[in-house]
Order: sequence, then structure tokens, then C-alpha cells
Amino acid sequence: TYVSESEIRRHAANPAEANAPQERVRSRHILISCADSRDQCHAARERIQEIERKLQAGTPFALAAFDYSECPSHIKGGDLGYLTRDQMIPSFAEAVFKLQPGQTSEIVITRLGYHLIQLVDRRVDHDLGKVNLRHLLERDLLFEKENRAIQVYLNRLKRQADIQR
Repeated sequence: TYVSESEIRRHAANPAEANAPQERVRSRHILISCADSRDQCHAARERIQEIERKLQAGTPFALAAFDYSECPSHIKGGDLGYLTRDQMIPSFAEAVFKLQPGQTSEIVITRLGYHLIQLVDRRVDHDLGKVNLRHLLERDLLFEKENRAIQVYLNRLKRQADIQR
């Protein structure tokens, strides 16, 4: 997946964004997906609780993310890069913005499933400039495309699943 030059230009139409201070956090996460069935959600909950125990016992977060997370970011140890609050699912953002660097959240539930989140860094960008803004727009658009692809994949899995109620 990539972002074209025309997509970047279309989204760079608001120059006010270049001067607005933006609080950004860099986080890692572990995602265990939860389909619609009660049994699958129960199994996912047990799995994330087991991972949480491993983290509490000293397993490095990035290693646990690499080994267990069902998010494509697992390849990077769950690293999501720097994101603003509005680039995240609200319950995810609420949890991560409460953390201090190095802290790990309790289990967070989103429409994607169960998460454990670790805050890596926090910063406020005051003057992004054109070069930084272009880079941030490209990264943000790529993130949006990846999230849409993940959602399509999860929806396909749900359609293929034999869900009985």
C-alpha cells in the first residue's frame, strides 16, 4: 500500500494545520481480534489476559506484540508510530493519552477487539513546516488505508465464520 502524490496534495489544502500545535503519542499495542460470537470473544479475552500476565512477569512488550498480536503492526513490535488523538479509535485514544511513557494500559476494548497499549513517547509539535507536514500527511493517509484494509479483512473473516447464536 502506498500514498500517491495527488492524494497528499488533496489533503494538504488546509495550511492552518501546519501551525496548529498537535499533541502526538507514539505507542505500541497488542491486538487480539474478537468476532461476533460469544465463545470467540471469551477465548480472545482469555488470550489477552494471558498476554497481560506475561507482560507483568517481565516479557518485553515489543516481543509479546511480535509473537501474539493479530495486527499487521506486530511485525514492528506493535509500533504504531506517532499519532494524534483524532487518528485513533476513541476508546483507544482515551486509554493511551492517560499513560506516561513506559506505562502499559489495562485491557482496552474497541470494535477491533482487545488491546494492550504501551506509551513509548509523547510530544507536541508547534511548527510542523511544509516538509514535516507532507511527511505527516503521507504517513496519516497510509495509516488510514491500512486501517481500511484491516477492517475489510476482519469483515471478510466475519462473513466466512460460522456464527451461531
